[in-house]
Amino acid sequence: MVAAVFMAAIPVRAQNLIVDGNFATPAVTQSVKWGYFPAAELWPWQTRESNFELWTNGLVAPAAYVTNAADSAPGCTQNLEIEAQAGTNTVWQTVPTVVGETYFFSFYHTPRPHYSSQLTVSINSAVVSSIYEDAAELTNFDWRQFSTEFVAASNQTTVAFTDAALTSPSSGAHIDGVVLEHMPRLVLNQTGAGEAAGSWLGLAGETYQLQYSTNLYSANWTSWGPPIQPSETTVFHFTDATATAPQKFYRVVVGP
Repeated sequence: MVAAVFMAAIPVRAQNLIVDGNFATPAVTQSVKWGYFPAAELWPWQTRESNFELWTNGLVAPAAYVTNAADSAPGCTQNLEIEAQAGTNTVWQTVPTVVGETYFFSFYHTPRPHYSSQLTVSINSAVVSSIYEDAAELTNFDWRQFSTEFVAASNQTTVAFTDAALTSPSSGAHIDGVVLEHMPRLVLNQTGAGEAAGSWLGLAGETYQLQYSTNLYSANWTSWGPPIQPSETTVFHFTDATATAPQKFYRVVVGP
């Protein structure tokens, strides 16, 4: 008898739908450790201004403080200042999504030392966070992470970052490590004594591994069959005719 089922999708190295969420290109080569780049060079990122302003790790001139990217992984040495040349600016990116599916959204943010601003973050024009970036006493970057989940209401989802300067001269918040990942929902039901069935929606480009365990808190889960990688959007079904343990839990691990 199946006494309990675990309905979950666990993103592990899931596909990031955001292109260049770490702002790794184009490369900042200026000795001052920051530079302007034409908007077209960061596509599909978009901006209200004609340029993007990217920063890289090192001693920033003429401010004379050290800046580092939020992500310390190899090759992740850059970040984006939202306000490039004006006191208020918006940067955004639009990605394909599936209506009714759940997505995980996260990013890192920090004020620029000595320059305070108001950062507003939205998903399809709906504000999900409004952050006062207080840098009055800040002498270096102070990265913090924001994350949320949402259900897509459209086949196109736009994540946008608007920053408004509160000090003069106008400079403001930096962002890095922007992530948007699909989180498939595993739907389970007991079809008979000792039998369970489930399904989830799989998207092209992702890899799914169904797993089970009799202990929800165990670090050791058993894989059910080989990983699955659909070439198009597909609903996957499974039936477990051996669900005879007092309780059995299932999960889908998602990878790129």
